[in-house]
Amino acid sequence: MNTDTKDISGFGISAALPTGWDAKLYKRESRESDEVAAPVLHAANFPLPADDGDFATAAAESMTIGDLLIVLIEYAPDSELTVGEGLFEPSGIPAEVVVDDLDPTCMPQQIEGLAAVQRFFSENGRAFCLYMVFGGYAEIVEAQLKGEEAQLEAARSIAKSLQISSPAAAVAEGGPRYES
Repeated sequence: MNTDTKDISGFGISAALPTGWDAKLYKRESRESDEVAAPVLHAANFPLPADDGDFATAAAESMTIGDLLIVLIEYAPDSELTVGEGLFEPSGIPAEVVVDDLDPTCMPQQIEGLAAVQRFFSENGRAFCLYMVFGGYAEIVEAQLKGEEAQLEAARSIAKSLQISSPAAAVAEGGPRYES
């Protein structure tokens, strides 16, 4: 067992996080009676607020240089969303992230000094968004020019550790049940 990481799992999702990271995995509240409560994962190398939205905007507002926030949100298939099609056509967890992927405008609300990357994909018959926010955008660019990629490497490592099970296996772990 690797003592430098701690695992978080539930709802058919698991990740290995560095020791000292804060994380929560929950089912978001359904906004409508026929909406499926889908899982959301928040993980950060800083303390997460007790209450936050699905895209962790309160956590992002507290970020400083060196902070990293990773959000994984599942989207339930419905009449407008088909797993593996459209926005969710890319298959497999998008673990690779490079400095050129970071975009200060890729956030619900731009926050000075932060940059993010947002990727939609399908894995094992389920649709997701992987959203990563990086504190100290200018410092990341400068460090990358020197060949240092600690924040990017941490993001890649966590994304590579993500495991997503099939819908049937997820239901057995308390995950959402989608009607076919």
